[in-house]
Amino acid sequence: MTGRALETKDIHASRIYRRTAEIAVRRDETSDASSAQAPARAIRARVVRAWRWILGPKQQEALDLAASIMHELHRLHRTSAERYRAHVHLIRAVDRALSDDPEGLLLELDDPVLAGLQNDLAQTLLRFGYWRLGRWPELYELPMTSRAVSASNAVARTLDLTILAAAALERLQLATASRFAADAMALANSCGFGSSIAAASAAAVLASVRYELGYLDRAEELVLSHLPIIRAEGTPDVAIRGYTLLSRIAQHRGQHKHAAFVLNEGQHLGERRSCARVVLTMMAERVNMLVAHDAVARARQEVSAMRDYARTHPSPAPVDDEIVRLCDVADARVALAEGSPTHAVLILGRMLRFAEDAKLRHTAFRIALELMGALSATGEQKLADRLINRALQKGERIGMLQSWADAGPACGSHLARVAERLQQAASPRLSALGPYLRTVLAHRETSEAANRRITHFTLRASERLSARERAVLALVARGQSNKRVARALNVTPETIKSHLKRAFIKLGAKTRAEAVSRAADLGQLIGVIVPTAPDAGRMSASAFQAREARVATFRR
Repeated sequence: MTGRALETKDIHASRIYRRTAEIAVRRDETSDASSAQAPARAIRARVVRAWRWILGPKQQEALDLAASIMHELHRLHRTSAERYRAHVHLIRAVDRALSDDPEGLLLELDDPVLAGLQNDLAQTLLRFGYWRLGRWPELYELPMTSRAVSASNAVARTLDLTILAAAALERLQLATASRFAADAMALANSCGFGSSIAAASAAAVLASVRYELGYLDRAEELVLSHLPIIRAEGTPDVAIRGYTLLSRIAQHRGQHKHAAFVLNEGQHLGERRSCARVVLTMMAERVNMLVAHDAVARARQEVSAMRDYARTHPSPAPVDDEIVRLCDVADARVALAEGSPTHAVLILGRMLRFAEDAKLRHTAFRIALELMGALSATGEQKLADRLINRALQKGERIGMLQSWADAGPACGSHLARVAERLQQAASPRLSALGPYLRTVLAHRETSEAANRRITHFTLRASERLSARERAVLALVARGQSNKRVARALNVTPETIKSHLKRAFIKLGAKTRAEAVSRAADLGQLIGVIVPTAPDAGRMSASAFQAREARVATFRR
C-alpha cells in the first residue's frame, strides 16, 4: 500500500470521526438552538471537538478538554448541563476502553446522569466492559441497538455485532462468531466507514475465526487490509489479535524472520501507547518462538524480562491479573522445554481451571492442549488421554484446526500415539474421530515441514527494518530501479540488492511489490525522508548538450 493510499485512508477516517462527533451532539444542537446564550454554543463546539479527538489520535487533549468543559457547565441551564455532563462521561468511558481499563469504563458509565439516557454508544460501551470482564449473563441481557440502522447508530451497531462476535469466538461458537463479524463488516462498508476502527475490529475477529479454521491466507488478507487503522487507532484487543495472527501465520509458513519482525512492531506499538498487555502478549509469543527453536535459555531470559516489565508497568486490577496469567503460561512453556514437566503441569492445570470457571472456552481449549503434552511428559497417560479425547470431540464438532498446529511438540507426539490406538478402538464414537485426527496431523506436518526448511535461524528481539532499508523501500515504492536508488543513496547497486534481500527476509516477502506493501501496512514508510537521485528530475545542462550534439550528428 502506497503512502498516498495511507493518506487517503487517514483522511477518510477523520471524516468518519467528524461525522460521528457531530451526530453525538445533534440532539443537543436542536435543544440549544432556541437559546441565545453564547456559553451553550461554545460548549457545544468544544464537545464536538472532544469527540473528534477522543476518536482520533489526540486522546489526552480530548480528556483535558472534557475536564475544562466540566468546569464550565455551571454556566448552563440544568437540563443542558446534564446532557453535556453525560457526553463528558461517555468521552471518558471511551478513553477507558482505549486504555485497557474495563472496570474504570463501567465506573464512568455508572454515573447517575447516564442512568436514564437512551444512548446507543453508552449501551455499546457497557457491552464492551462486560465482554472484557467476562460477565456473560449481563452481556447477553443488554438490548441491541434498534434494528433500523441510521447514521446515528450505525457505528454503535457495528461495534455491538463485533463484541458479540468476539464473545462467541471465546465461547467456541465459531459459526456464530463468523456470522456476527461478517455482518458487522458488511454494515460498516454499506454505511461508508469501511476504513474505520469499527470495521477493523470486526475484521480482526473474523480473521481469528478464519485462522482457527485453517484459512491462513484469508486471515492474513483481512488483517493486512486493516493494519494501518489497527496500528493508528485500534484498541489493545484489536492490536493483539492483528499482530499475533500475522506472527503465527508467518511462523506456520516458516517465515521466522518476518514473524519476529511483526512481534517487534507489535511490542513497539504497545510501548508507544503505554499498554502493558500488548507488550507482554508480544513477548509471550516470542517465548513460543524461542522454545520452538530450542533456544530455551533465551526463552527463560524473555520470561524474566516479562515479569520485570509487568512489575514496573502496573495495570488496572483485572488487566493486571490477566498479565500475571500470561507470564505464568509462558513460564510453564519454558519449564516444559527445560525438562520440568511437573512444574508446567501445576501452572497449566491452574490456568485451565480458571479458564473453565470463567467460561473462556477458547482459552481453555488451547491451554488443555499444552497441559496434555505436559501430562504426557510426566507419564500421566490416562489423564492426557482423557484431555485429548475431550479436545478431539469438541474440535471435531466445531472444526477447530489451527490450535492443534500451534500446540507444542509434546502434543504432536501424543497425537500420533492416539492415532495409532484409534485404528483399533472398539468404541464407534472414538473411531469416528479418525478422519478428523488425520486432518489435524496432516496440518501439523505442514507446519513442521515449513519449520524444518529453516536450518539456521537467529531470532533477535531488536530486529526491525533499519533506516537504510526503509529508505530503499521508500524509493522502490516510487517505482525507481536499483540503479536509480543506488545513485540517490550514493552507494552501489550491489549494496541496494543486499538491503532489499534483508528487508525481504524480515518482511516475509518474495517480490518488490509485496515488500513495499507489507512495509507500508506496518507503518515502516511513514516519515521516511530520502534524497533524490542527481538525474531523477530534469536533465542536467551537460547531458542535454551532449544529447543535442548526438541528434545533430545523426541528422547530418
